[in-house]
Amino acid sequence: MRILSDFFLSAWSFYFRWPRCRLQIFYPSALFLGPFLQALVFLLSALVFQGLFPSEKSLPLFLGMISLAALTGFFHEDGFADSADSLGVSKFDRSEAVLARIAHAFKDPRLGSFGVCALCLLWIFRFFLSTRIESLALLCACYLVSRVSALFAGVLASRTTQIAVNARSSHLMKDISIVAASLSLLVCFLMAERLLHLENFEVYNLVNFFQMNAASLGNIAVLLLPFAAVNLFVFGMVKRTEGLNGDILGAGACLGEILVGLILLRYFS
Repeated sequence: MRILSDFFLSAWSFYFRWPRCRLQIFYPSALFLGPFLQALVFLLSALVFQGLFPSEKSLPLFLGMISLAALTGFFHEDGFADSADSLGVSKFDRSEAVLARIAHAFKDPRLGSFGVCALCLLWIFRFFLSTRIESLALLCACYLVSRVSALFAGVLASRTTQIAVNARSSHLMKDISIVAASLSLLVCFLMAERLLHLENFEVYNLVNFFQMNAASLGNIAVLLLPFAAVNLFVFGMVKRTEGLNGDILGAGACLGEILVGLILLRYFS
């Protein structure tokens, strides 16, 4: 029981700033539980706001997005902004001076113009998405696919690219089991595909919920497009910065959220 408790708390303590929790052993593989927890926190927050504002449709969804970001301490948003600032550093060669300036952009607590623009565009897109997508299930699928895609890209990069585990890197991806990552990816896409068929969260027959057909495979194929794009982004950033860090993974999660959101707007709004 203590192992299960520490496994759950490992994921919660890594992603969420409140409530604070104590654990005896930290399990890196538990990080893949984080995307599912984030989708659940968004769902519960949005449901609470729907109860508070029953006549509103988009407002509870947007407030749910804000609540999730606040509870995570704007974890992914910070990485998105820092990664944007790092892209503002010109890289004409692989000199130590250039790489040091790129690394400084990640560590600088101040936001640069690129970071501010990136955050503004991200939240404008989130607001627009909340006004066009009225289904909690679809937005939960968006969070699942985007977050798991970024984590899996990090694990894959740490296994296939030497510079992702060099001295410039700072992450836990190399400590995560590839089996756990693959299993989480599979569960994520199966759940996300099923969520695309739900208009709201009601009691459904489990047999029908997990029933797959040709249309289901088509939906999964569509969701693989943002997954591939996030992986290309992470690998490109690893090559550019010659290292892998949490900010890059956070940026990958936000990028994946935007790409999945665009798919939802195109096919499900």
